[in-house]
Amino acid sequence: MPELFVDDVARRRTLRLMTARALVRRCPRCGARHLFRHWVVMAERCPGCGYKFEREEGFWFGAYNINLCMTLALLFFVFIWLIARQDSNAGASIVPPLLAGLFVCIPFPLIFYPVSKTLWAAIDLATTPLELREIIAALDAVEPIAPVVGWEPPTPGSPQRR
Repeated sequence: MPELFVDDVARRRTLRLMTARALVRRCPRCGARHLFRHWVVMAERCPGCGYKFEREEGFWFGAYNINLCMTLALLFFVFIWLIARQDSNAGASIVPPLLAGLFVCIPFPLIFYPVSKTLWAAIDLATTPLELREIIAALDAVEPIAPVVGWEPPTPGSPQRR
């Protein structure tokens, strides 16, 4: 029976851990930082583990949906609060709800966009684990660790130190 190849980075990873990492804009796979070159420009791969974020064409459509849903939810709660507050006032103006709507719909999606991208990467990684070819590509993308000076691999038949 063939031995299954397991993603070593993913052994102790849970959905809760991946979500917590994504909410602070870290890699959901390894927790590395510096995933964004600019506020909205994300690196192609994680600098820590080599995980390729855009796994297929149209991948970021899920991040767009998360951003849209969070914006609409926030807008809904702001409007409910404003309606409840102005309910007893018969001569209430429409200006406060319009200003609140502009305040929610313009800056919030821009501020939340990087979080929606890392959150979508975490959801995708939790629902679709990496395939062998993706794990190998991630390992190849990470820079190799510099060898320790003076260290030599043991020769066959030599006693091993502990």
